[in-house]
Amino acid sequence: MLSNPARVGEGIFIVDDGLVLFSWIALLLNASLWQVCKDALYENIAVYVGHIYPPPLDYERRSEGYLRKSVAVIVFFYTGLWSIKLAFLLFFKRLGRDVRHQNKIWWVVLSITVATYVICLGTIEYSCLASSFSYVIGE
Repeated sequence: MLSNPARVGEGIFIVDDGLVLFSWIALLLNASLWQVCKDALYENIAVYVGHIYPPPLDYERRSEGYLRKSVAVIVFFYTGLWSIKLAFLLFFKRLGRDVRHQNKIWWVVLSITVATYVICLGTIEYSCLASSFSYVIGE
């Protein structure tokens, strides 16, 4: 069902191709977000190591924005990476459809892949990254 091709133009567009395109978009968004928040990243590092002391007056606000964007960067990264993994899995499902026992092994690997994606998203420190700056520094 998932690997049924759909005609697009003169070629065949398959679901795993769509996952690769989706992954490319997610990783492009990831890179774009890094470009947007790179100044705040370097400022946080400079404040942390003591190159900028005392911190600028609006440091707290910019740090909160940076930490919230970091959540999006992490989610886009994991989503892009796991989309590629799913694209490979769908490709190998089509490739090995006539191989004995491949279907059982494929479902086990798919389950493990989906579980690791959920675990990776679940281990993100949302309470730290998406909270106020005073919560992060422990006040």
